[in-house]
Amino acid sequence: MPRMKPRLPAGRMAPALLPALMTMAVYLPNAVRRSAWSDDYPYLESGDFAKYYADGRPVLGLLHEAVFPGNIDDLAVLRVIGVVGIAAISMLLSHLLMKWGVSPRNAVLWATSVAFLPPFHFYAGWATTFTYPWVLLMAALAGSFWIETTQSHRRTSRVAAIGGMTLAMLSYPPAAMFCWVPLGLKILVLRMRPRQAFRAVLRLGYLVVGTGLASLLIAPLARNIRGIPVDTRVQIITSQQEAVEKILWFVSHPVVVAARPFNIRSPEPLNALLTAGPVLGVTAIGLFVALRGPALSRLGTLCAIGVCCSLTMTAHLVVPDNQIDYRFMVGLTVLAWGSVCAAFHWLIQRGARWLPSRPRNIMRLCGTTIPTTCFALLLPLTAYLAVTNIRHTFIEPFVSKEDFLLDSLATYDPSVHDRILIINHQEIWKNRPNLGTYSTTSDLAHDWVAKPNIRLLLRETERDQAPPVLKIVRDEVLPEVGDYLVDLRPYASSFPS
Repeated sequence: MPRMKPRLPAGRMAPALLPALMTMAVYLPNAVRRSAWSDDYPYLESGDFAKYYADGRPVLGLLHEAVFPGNIDDLAVLRVIGVVGIAAISMLLSHLLMKWGVSPRNAVLWATSVAFLPPFHFYAGWATTFTYPWVLLMAALAGSFWIETTQSHRRTSRVAAIGGMTLAMLSYPPAAMFCWVPLGLKILVLRMRPRQAFRAVLRLGYLVVGTGLASLLIAPLARNIRGIPVDTRVQIITSQQEAVEKILWFVSHPVVVAARPFNIRSPEPLNALLTAGPVLGVTAIGLFVALRGPALSRLGTLCAIGVCCSLTMTAHLVVPDNQIDYRFMVGLTVLAWGSVCAAFHWLIQRGARWLPSRPRNIMRLCGTTIPTTCFALLLPLTAYLAVTNIRHTFIEPFVSKEDFLLDSLATYDPSVHDRILIINHQEIWKNRPNLGTYSTTSDLAHDWVAKPNIRLLLRETERDQAPPVLKIVRDEVLPEVGDYLVDLRPYASSFPS
């Protein structure tokens, strides 16, 4: 990360545009390709977004009802909007870093690398999540405005922060917790004293708690107006045992994943210890060495950064469900990556102190060039990993699946067949050794995909004049008169183990 100098004036806007341009150059080519994935299908086919209201996300429900299309080709427009949102986040982060004194070159390189972290692959490859980067952006701006206005007492900005944060909470609470990222980065870059850092954490906490309570009042009202019952998953932890188990899970799972920022493979315990352990150790040492003041003060600032990292997952830490998926870990992953980069940068700079006077000047020069060179070399690799993951998770499975289904439906005749039997069950599908969603070989493994997927293909091939009954069956069956069989087992077995 960056050249860390306290409170230097912000650079020009032109450098801040570079991360946005590089982000779009990497993500747009795949975003405009024809594809759909998982939740896209039931929304395309039915246009029913009741689940958003049941989960307490009425703003997202209203927005998707207004703009979600009815055919696969138009999903590209939503993905492009998501990519522009990712670009806007990278631009905001680079602007903030320059505002806090980071050199434009390092701010641009780091902010661009953030855009290629695994959580952002979703928004470029999955149309259903196209709004999430904009929720992240709204939350980040709200958090930044709130911290600044509590110091300057600008009422208009404070109202804007409250309104933006409330909208973020009513859209997607896990994304709303991205508000902690600018504060965590600010504490890190400016190396704040513990008292100043925790005061800022407390001030932002007032905004989060206040808007969170407001959303808990508004969301049920919107749900009741629509006559939609609350989803059974909407629960919070109620016992001390659950709280302890959640803390242990957080330390042993999300923290470990965040310490392996661009590695999407699910680690075995020993592998996690050997990979994440050294990264966390070096990061803690690097930050501790670079921070100002006595040891206790440095430890306090480290704790403030850790609190910000933890609070980025507040929406997931207060519920009983333990699920490792990058959708819930965007803020944690970004702050962890920032901490790793800052520690690396500071350790190189501090290394100059143990050298003789003449080589020390060379080392100081290296302290600025080595991190920059590493970032410059890292960007093409992280961009390649992002593109590859999107293709392997979203695009290539879509292309092969659509070809298979179209071939399977080639002899279907709506005048002859009135029922389609689909042989499909969870056991026939393999998984990749990756984390969460990225472990999926085909979205047909999700039991809500096959039916709407086939209906959409029949609609596109103009064979939906007499819509057939679709039925999922587990085992091979003998079709009756009027039945048409689609067997997904050959397609599932085509994926390597």
